[in-house]
Amino acid sequence: EYHVDPSTLMGDKHPVMDHDEHPYIERDAAKCILCGLCIRICDEHMGVGALGLVHRGFDSLVKPEFGRPLKDSECISCGQCVSVCPTGALIERNTHVKNVPLNMDKVSSHCSFCGLGCGQVISSRGETVFKIVPDKGQTLCEKGRFGFATGRERLRNPLLKTGDKLQECSWDEALTFIAKKGLAVKAKAAPGSIAIFASPSLTLEEAQIAASWQELLATDQLASFSPDCGRGLAKVVGDSISTNSLDEMNGTDLILMLGSFNQNQVVPARIRKAAGQGAKVIAISNEKTLVGDIAGKCICPENSTGFIKEILASLVAQSLADEKFVSNRATGYEELVADLKLIVPGEDAKTIAAAYGKAKKAMIIVDGYSVSADAVELMADLMVMAGKVGSARNGIIIINPGADSNGIWQAGFNKDGAELTRALADGEINAAYILGEDP
Repeated sequence: EYHVDPSTLMGDKHPVMDHDEHPYIERDAAKCILCGLCIRICDEHMGVGALGLVHRGFDSLVKPEFGRPLKDSECISCGQCVSVCPTGALIERNTHVKNVPLNMDKVSSHCSFCGLGCGQVISSRGETVFKIVPDKGQTLCEKGRFGFATGRERLRNPLLKTGDKLQECSWDEALTFIAKKGLAVKAKAAPGSIAIFASPSLTLEEAQIAASWQELLATDQLASFSPDCGRGLAKVVGDSISTNSLDEMNGTDLILMLGSFNQNQVVPARIRKAAGQGAKVIAISNEKTLVGDIAGKCICPENSTGFIKEILASLVAQSLADEKFVSNRATGYEELVADLKLIVPGEDAKTIAAAYGKAKKAMIIVDGYSVSADAVELMADLMVMAGKVGSARNGIIIINPGADSNGIWQAGFNKDGAELTRALADGEINAAYILGEDP
């Protein structure tokens, strides 16, 4: 009766955003207040830069570059943007059939995908995990945040191969079959014809029990299919365990990063934080890294081990080796120097050797997913030659696959997995027990 026409007061509305098929993250532009927190944490904290402001004024939207879907952008699925979004414009995609409110049991735990042991808070109901978020002050990568199993095809009973098909069986049948087969191979073949492969995600207790089988099966062929470049460190310092903790990066002067860490993006985030506190960063990687924008130098050598030898040769040529430290702590230094005399270092190697040798505190961070044991051995040589080990914020850290790579090493699984795999293919190994990993 008052002849009110609301249409004259209505403003424009943001268009409905096209459906984004990102496997873990949902976006709703109508809820976005353009605070920019997601953009900043993606760019400054993670070094990815997958999100940005598209258009200007009222038409501004948070999108990947060129308006592409998030799944086709540089997004690494760390979920940090979801963590800081205050309005629900970015939320985790529900992986279950129906999204309903539930009272969850929340348990603090640690991620087991790599050796970092990042803190997690797991929300579950019964036997089902619904959500994992980083613990306070922590960051998770894609595997740590979204890698929990929710599939309905998860194995719940043993499978025994009958003919060409795998059929369910009881645990007693499976264990009896395994024991009989192992003892039969032991009786017919020579000692050492059976291999035991253990995943670095096993607990120390599980690894020790598995290692105890070697006496029963008359074998010493214990290894893992997962890469373990820590064996290179063991050749130099006598153990495969890192010499320092990751927190010490925050007070060091120089960080020498070896490898891309594309399988573990938490480490580059930690390096970026250390760089913000004054540490200089040098990256040596054959792939693109997440520290390229803050690193003082990024090198992409064709031959990583050859390039590291150039750094060693340059360290000696520039008289930056701590010979007093070496004479008191190491052997074989003269032989190594003699071998390095034949190497002509390039300019990049000279620059890195000078920066590392002159730094008061320097740490080497190694990507165990992509760096070989030979490269780690050379980096350990560099560390000892420069005297940068045995004190706080001086040393080397290796991030290997699995949460317990050092534990299975100590339990006895220290053979070269690649060599045993070749022996398996050549028929030198007649049987293999594979625990917790996929060859």
